[in-house]
Amino acid sequence: MSPTALLGQIPLSPPLNVRLIAFVVIEVVLLTLVVVLWIKYEQFKRISVDEWWDRRRRAGVSPRVERMMRESHDQYLAERREAAGNGLPDAGEPPRAAGEPPAS
Repeated sequence: MSPTALLGQIPLSPPLNVRLIAFVVIEVVLLTLVVVLWIKYEQFKRISVDEWWDRRRRAGVSPRVERMMRESHDQYLAERREAAGNGLPDAGEPPRAAGEPPAS
């Protein structure tokens, strides 16, 4: 059989039921997106942006985020102490070229 005969048997579009299912899925996703955006619009319409930022600033950082920030900072300090103990350049300094004196 020739390659053109084989290519002629390949359908160029999926069956109708597959296209209808895809259409329904896309429509449901778009409808959900529109509803969520409308709800958010109604929420933001009732409150000014400045007031929203003030509320957010007053709420502060959650204990979980504060703990994560503290752990990250402690890890950063431990890495800097380890680098200083090994005689490596400070983590904030760019690496020096060979034979270049330290910048102090």
